[in-house]
Amino acid sequence: MDHGLQLHLVEQPTGLRLLGTIRAQERQHALAAQGTGAAVLLSATSLGYPLSTTQVISGAIMGSGAAKRVSAVRWGIAGNILTAWALTLPASAIVGAAAYGVCDIFGREAVGPVLVAVCGVSFLLSLFGRRSARLDRGPMPSPTAGAAS
Repeated sequence: MDHGLQLHLVEQPTGLRLLGTIRAQERQHALAAQGTGAAVLLSATSLGYPLSTTQVISGAIMGSGAAKRVSAVRWGIAGNILTAWALTLPASAIVGAAAYGVCDIFGREAVGPVLVAVCGVSFLLSLFGRRSARLDRGPMPSPTAGAAS
């Protein structure tokens, strides 16, 4: 299968979700963000540089919003995105080193990789379980909700 087609199939839902965040912007800003993201990704790929498509498109959306007016960007969310970008590389290195260590200790044939997979799935299920339990409880009441006016 063509790598471009694979990338499109994987990233299309992400791109649509990210574009949903800029509904308040005009269509030309959304087109500019997608066009800029595509140009950056194609240029970097042709030069052999690996890039995260989600990070490129997120940056293009922020840039498109800032081009209209700086206050159009939710800078708190942009700060969260930048923090996540900064933590991605060291966190993935730590997880990769841990997986390699487990496979090195328990063997690379079957036990080590299966143990890594089971631990990974268990961790993800616990995260989703906590999140769904938190969402089932509903929103937290605001401290001023019960105060008399």
